[in-house]
Amino acid sequence: MVNDGMYSWMYPYMKLIGLKPGNTMVGLKVAEGSSDLSESEMEALRQKAAEEMTNISDLERESRRELGNTLYAVSAIYAAISAILLDDGTFSGHLARFAVVLPLTFARGLEMSANRGL
Repeated sequence: MVNDGMYSWMYPYMKLIGLKPGNTMVGLKVAEGSSDLSESEMEALRQKAAEEMTNISDLERESRRELGNTLYAVSAIYAAISAILLDDGTFSGHLARFAVVLPLTFARGLEMSANRGL
């Protein structure tokens, strides 16, 4: 595998976590490559991905969508709790309430990734 791009420095370290050609990432875990597909089926999937300009599978898209929806719910709960309990009118209270931006940002990013397949 030739990788001379901006992230080429990461390639030697991929083996430390068990990532090698043929393996995939499922969530945050390395999974062995699937041998259920024939070579022609894999080529058809590659062609489809090239035409649709996607680089993640439908399974990964769905898991990102589910995680994004979970983070939206966490954001809503945190927003309610921070507005009721944490915001005491001081600057630190306002910052605690503003912190809802973090899970909202990740939720939106995961939702967009699931929709676009990137």
